[in-house]
Amino acid sequence: MLIIDIMRKIFWICASLIVITGFAIGGMQYLKKIKIIKTAGKQTPLPGLSTPPLAQTWATVPPLDKAAPSAAAKPSSSVSSPLPTQSPKVDVYPEVWSKNGYDGASYEFKSNCGPSYSTLEECFLWQMTRVDVVGPNGTTYQLNKDFNQNAYSGEITRRWVLYGPAGAGLPGVGTYVFSYFKGDSVALTQSVNYMPSVVQAPNNITWRREGNDLIVAWQPPSGMTDKMWYKVIVFRTNGQVLSQQVTWNSSDATLKNFPLDPAEAADMNVSSYFPGGYAYPASIKITW
Repeated sequence: MLIIDIMRKIFWICASLIVITGFAIGGMQYLKKIKIIKTAGKQTPLPGLSTPPLAQTWATVPPLDKAAPSAAAKPSSSVSSPLPTQSPKVDVYPEVWSKNGYDGASYEFKSNCGPSYSTLEECFLWQMTRVDVVGPNGTTYQLNKDFNQNAYSGEITRRWVLYGPAGAGLPGVGTYVFSYFKGDSVALTQSVNYMPSVVQAPNNITWRREGNDLIVAWQPPSGMTDKMWYKVIVFRTNGQVLSQQVTWNSSDATLKNFPLDPAEAADMNVSSYFPGGYAYPASIKITW
C-alpha cells in the first residue's frame, strides 16, 4: 500500500508539471502573436490597427504643466496672417467724387499716383492697361488713362479717370472696388467707402484783360472752408485746357501772361472743389 501511495503522488506531481509547462508554452506563443515590441519608447501597432491603442497614445502626452506651447501660442512663420495686405505696396490713391454741375449732378471716378516722380510717364498707373470700378449696385465702369501736363500752370496729372455724364446722378452710398489690370492679370485691388456730399458753385463770374494777364472775379458760394479751393479753367477750341488753382478765401484771381492768341475765343468757368468732389457753373465766352 505504501508503494502504491508513493506512485500516486509521483503521478500527480508529474501531471501538474505537464499542465504548468503547457500554460507557459501557450502564453509565450500568445505573446508572439500579438507582437508587442517596445524599443526606445516606440510601440508597434497591434495587427489591424493603424495607430497604437488609445491608452498608449495618452501615455505619451506630457502633463499639461510641462507640455510644449501649442501652435496657437506661437504661430509658425509659414502661417499667413488673417489681416488683408496690399500687394504690391504702391503710391496710388483711388477716389469717388461728386459733380454738382449747373446741368445736373453726376459722378467722377479716378485714381491718382502720388507726386514724387521726376517724369510724366512713370509710376504704377502708367504700367496698367486697364482700370475698372465696380459700384455698390454691381455696375462696372472702365476708366480712361490720363497722363498730361497743364500747358499754363505746369500741373502734372498721372491718373485713370471717368467723368459721368451730366444728370447721371450722384454716386450711391457704399463700397466702390477699384481693380488695376496689367494685361489679363489683376495687379492691385483697392476699395473706397463713399457717402455722397456736394459743394455749391461760384456765380456772377466776370473777366477782363489787362495787358497779357487774365483777371477773373466771382461771387463765392456759401459754406467754403479752408479744406476747399477754386480753379479758374479755360477751354480752348483746340481741346487744350488751361487752369490755375486759387485759395478757398479768394473771390478773384490774376492769371499772368495768359497764353491765348489774339482774338482767340474760348470758354471759361470758375469751379469750387472740396476733398469729395466739385461744383461748376455754366461756362462763359471770352475773346482775347
